[in-house]
Amino acid sequence: MRGGARIAAFVLVSATLAACGPKPYQRPFGLHGPIEHTLRGDYYTVEKGTSRLPDFTRMHRKATVFAPNLNVVPQSSADGFVGLTDRNEWFAMDYTAALMVAAPGTYGFRLVSQDGSRLIIDGKTVVDDDGVHPPVGASGAAALAMGRHAVEVQYFKGPHWRAALQLYCTAPGGREALFPDCGGLSLETPKKWTDSLWWMWLLGIFGIAVAWWVVRGRKG
Repeated sequence: MRGGARIAAFVLVSATLAACGPKPYQRPFGLHGPIEHTLRGDYYTVEKGTSRLPDFTRMHRKATVFAPNLNVVPQSSADGFVGLTDRNEWFAMDYTAALMVAAPGTYGFRLVSQDGSRLIIDGKTVVDDDGVHPPVGASGAAALAMGRHAVEVQYFKGPHWRAALQLYCTAPGGREALFPDCGGLSLETPKKWTDSLWWMWLLGIFGIAVAWWVVRGRKG
């Protein structure tokens, strides 16, 4: 097989593997990234028996995913929910982003979760739905000026395989929609230097594969 054919075959295999990768519905809590204009979700494990949201500042992050919205409809899974491990209970997510407000006013927010969740904007709790409970909703409102605001959604999953996490918003005079798509709002994803490690790893694997094809071609 000549060099050009080898490279074409390698590209075809890579594309096939990418197409077979996990889809958003298979990872309801978020996808690998970083992805622009999303909520950055840091994943943690919590101790068995946890009944309240943990103190994330005292915990060690296990992994990170990115979600354009939070729409984990009430569901059950024996294989795990996050898509990073097979864990289906006793875990927590801490989502953060910069919330850009183009149309100032009082916005309504509604969280539906199983188990506990909390919406925090600019350090103030807007919606509190903490505790172990079935997928019920809790609402709140916040007056938002034009410009940049810090938004955080905390979540933890206690016992059993069922989970839910949905965040909705309502713009002044508008209709409820999945956050942040209610109008006048957008997200900027917070970045960390470790976010680049995933594509550096992929680039390294690609480079090794190309080198292997070249060396094998010369020997042939």
